[in-house]
Amino acid sequence: MHSWLAAALDERIYAAAPMIGLQGFKWALDNNAWQGRAESIPLVFDSAAADFGREKADTEVVREVWNRILPGLLDAWDAPFSLPACAPRPFLIASGAVDPRCPLPGVLEAYELAKSAYLEQVQAQGVPEEDAAAEVAKRLQLYVEEGVGHKPTQGMDRAIADFFDQHLRA
Repeated sequence: MHSWLAAALDERIYAAAPMIGLQGFKWALDNNAWQGRAESIPLVFDSAAADFGREKADTEVVREVWNRILPGLLDAWDAPFSLPACAPRPFLIASGAVDPRCPLPGVLEAYELAKSAYLEQVQAQGVPEEDAAAEVAKRLQLYVEEGVGHKPTQGMDRAIADFFDQHLRA
């Protein structure tokens, strides 16, 4: 998550490759898929639920926690809105297909929105229209490992190393 947000904020970062960290926080709330992330930091959400007079966290509690911890996390800083800010720099997303903390549909939503921003940016850089889609595919990549939850794998390590070799050694 840190590399994604840092790259969105700082154009000096030439390339980034978050591993099991890119997430659509609002997507998770809107689709009742926030539990995996909330369960990863139980003390925060248990305390917040108690403050709300609830036995356990629910969507309202989770929304309020995100708004207090990082205002903007559910809009301007959420992946669908901040990932496009990384365009046209090289960016690889490594994710598990069944990651409960970073649900794949939320990741895919951000990835698809970012592809549009990347396409605009590479065309603005003068890449011919017929080559633009291939250039976007080279710069913005998604590596999803089937059957994997929220854990780094050797496959992710290899994909990231290859990605950085491609973009940083050129």
